[in-house]
Amino acid sequence: MSNGEFSGTMWQRVRFERAIDATDGYGGKSRSWVSVDTRWAAVTSLPMAETNYAGRVATLNRYQITLRYAPDIDVRWRVVWNGKKLSILSLDRPPEKLDRLVLITQQEREQ
Repeated sequence: MSNGEFSGTMWQRVRFERAIDATDGYGGKSRSWVSVDTRWAAVTSLPMAETNYAGRVATLNRYQITLRYAPDIDVRWRVVWNGKKLSILSLDRPPEKLDRLVLITQQEREQ
């Protein structure tokens, strides 16, 4: 895929967030998320994943997100896309396409 063709597929906005953990003074922790960056990306649905949650089988939506290579993106961050909060399961920089970064993400369960 040429650079121009690749650019035309990235029409969705994704926001990257990183976690901020704080102690509550009583031995517990709270977690909040802060926005780090917003980028253009191509988002594709993947087959759903099954997990055991509270004794039941639950299905979780998974997505592949492709964007221009950015060395600062961290697997510990999460992605927010169309109101969905997505955990980053993996990130890959394909050797044959060094201008790209491919993330595999999974929708977070609502707490």
